[in-house]
Amino acid sequence: TPYSIQNAALLAAYRKTDMFYVTERDVSELKAELSPAASPAFITFWKKQTKPATEEDRKKFRNTRQGKDGKFYSTIFVLRHYSVYGVSEVNDVSGKVNEKVKAFAKDTLTRHGDVDDFCEQLKTRGLVIEEGAKEGINPLTGAVVMPPRNSFRSTEAYYETLLHNVFGWVRSIENTPATRKEKYGKYDVLVNELAALSLMAMYGMPRERNSSSYIQKWLTAIHENANALTWIMAWADKAVTVAGEIADGKR
Repeated sequence: TPYSIQNAALLAAYRKTDMFYVTERDVSELKAELSPAASPAFITFWKKQTKPATEEDRKKFRNTRQGKDGKFYSTIFVLRHYSVYGVSEVNDVSGKVNEKVKAFAKDTLTRHGDVDDFCEQLKTRGLVIEEGAKEGINPLTGAVVMPPRNSFRSTEAYYETLLHNVFGWVRSIENTPATRKEKYGKYDVLVNELAALSLMAMYGMPRERNSSSYIQKWLTAIHENANALTWIMAWADKAVTVAGEIADGKR
């Protein structure tokens, strides 16, 4: 399965580059084997648990609600983690891992077909892409400006740059509180980059752009502001969600 941007960052830290990952339980159930060189990476997630609420819970927790049975219940979130392996680290003896990956990709990841189709759908919702000498957002028209496609060293480099700026457009039309813009605006380039990489991963496209400058900006951001990392990841996740909703006509 593909992962959220937070977990994608964790997988990158483990130098994992697969598009899909499996747990040891998946490997067992699919009658596959881990390769001798396989090494685990750890991802995190929040698991929601609901339990009957005591009188003390009702006073202590805001997220206590009355159920249809008239009783009160508290909802708590527990941080869990999994160890996962990239599908390239699995010896697919039965062929079932590949079958599952293909089925998942067909059902989930081809929702917009490809990046061109995704952008075409955004164009029907107001996105304008115009050709220019330098990439960016036109401050006068709000259009995404892109150099000619043949000026990029590869197709992947073109699409990564395109999506980076498309997510800049997506986020520009969202209502962001002025106080948040003032506090976190300088991290916009990282938010757009992570959102672009997330969508490229969904379409199975490899990353092309040199990442050294972005890594340095990450380190600077985290050093300057302890909340920056959380904000950057959360807003990148939101940008991907919002873009999908715009393309689907839900916004």
